[in-house]
Amino acid sequence: MGSTLPAVSYFRSIKRTNNVRNPLSAIEKPVVAEKVIRERSEHMVRVGEDQKTSAEMTEMLNQPVVKRSLWWATALVLGVLSLLFIVWYFYEQGIAISSTANTMKLVPMETSAPYQTIQ
Repeated sequence: MGSTLPAVSYFRSIKRTNNVRNPLSAIEKPVVAEKVIRERSEHMVRVGEDQKTSAEMTEMLNQPVVKRSLWWATALVLGVLSLLFIVWYFYEQGIAISSTANTMKLVPMETSAPYQTIQ
């Protein structure tokens, strides 16, 4: 019978001795694996219900960050300050019609007649 593989003879020895080991360990050698990264390769990607290319997804995900406007924060601060002023004013003056009206008496001035009398 010529030469036999170590794994085959190992299987024969397992049958005889009922010894449990990894039968392929005699012929297995460690393999070095390196990850391959392809920069500009396109492939289809499923996004939800849609099919898109990897280039489309890269473009969509690498969009520049848009600076958000905070104009509403300024308006909110001014509104809160205005409301605080109104509350303070009514606390000092009391809540009545006279507290918001002009309390000075109106005194009409004497004016000349808009007409001339003929004699």
